[in-house]
Amino acid sequence: MKYLLIILLALTSCVPKAESLNKVIVSDNDHKEIVILESSEKLSEIQSAFLAKEEVEVGIKPEWKYFIDFNPGERWLYSEDGYMQVLAMKVTPVYKLKNAERFNELLNLNK
Repeated sequence: MKYLLIILLALTSCVPKAESLNKVIVSDNDHKEIVILESSEKLSEIQSAFLAKEEVEVGIKPEWKYFIDFNPGERWLYSEDGYMQVLAMKVTPVYKLKNAERFNELLNLNK
């Protein structure tokens, strides 16, 4: 039971929470910050889109073009077609957003 509680705490800690999320920073592959979002309305919508992601099996590794930092929270790899993966030293699952186009708009990536 103790281990289950530890696992649940670890899993919930990597999910950014809208009420505590105060900034989202998007960087390119060269780690250059290209977008900084602090609007509570946008952060709330980003959170909703993020929570709607689903774990997927991928045959070919997605082309990671961006890093997304949820502050406070984790750094995620992101591809424009909606794939996400938490950046970690261990193997982590790949997720797919249900509406990548809208998420890209929220992050100001559709230019």
